[in-house]
Amino acid sequence: MLYAKNFYAMAEYEKVKQTIVSSFDEYLKGLASEQILRNPEDHKQFHQTINELEDFLDQENDKYCQPITEEERRKKREGDIEEWILKFSFIHREHFGHAPKFIDNAVSLLNKDYWIIIDEYIRPFLDKSEGKEHRINFFKIISCTELTIMYRLPVDHEDLDQQIFLNAIFAIMTGKHLLSVYNKCGPVSFSNTIAEEEHFKWLQMVYTDPSFPYFLNAHTWMYFNTILHLQKILAMI
Repeated sequence: MLYAKNFYAMAEYEKVKQTIVSSFDEYLKGLASEQILRNPEDHKQFHQTINELEDFLDQENDKYCQPITEEERRKKREGDIEEWILKFSFIHREHFGHAPKFIDNAVSLLNKDYWIIIDEYIRPFLDKSEGKEHRINFFKIISCTELTIMYRLPVDHEDLDQQIFLNAIFAIMTGKHLLSVYNKCGPVSFSNTIAEEEHFKWLQMVYTDPSFPYFLNAHTWMYFNTILHLQKILAMI
């Protein structure tokens, strides 16, 4: 997949990495306070695991910053939207016994909407210091993808409430898929299900908000990414 390769800015990556490391440190303090890690060697091993993970992320990210043209980006995005629709259709059929309905030209409309959001609501607010514009980080990509879906409501249904519900499922499913692509892991599952449930409720309410909070939602996905990494670390203990 090309998303991380084409969009993940090194400057933003460092900020996210520090957020993750800070979360690890806070969690470590909590573990120590409950005497789960009882001696200095346990602490040393825990930090070594964190450092190894961060080194791996740095090495991988160096491979992911090869630029492609704007036309290639847009074409790639359209192909990905087709893939997401196929995956959602499969899941919908498994759970509801029939294929979902989509609005006409769903793929092209979603692709068009996404790039309008990127060009008009994201790029103008990026740091242009030192004469160059930072690339859009991965969490903003996920945020804009989710909110594009909630704006366009590509999954069709005669009942508006049910349509919003189905599109919220489609949006969060797509967000989790993109997070798994970024982390090069299997399907994403959060141990903190309350956070995911609240985000799902918020997606259904945000449909009524004309000022879609793209940057705020990007921070939500940064938080989900931190949860995912904490789960990986805990699995290693």
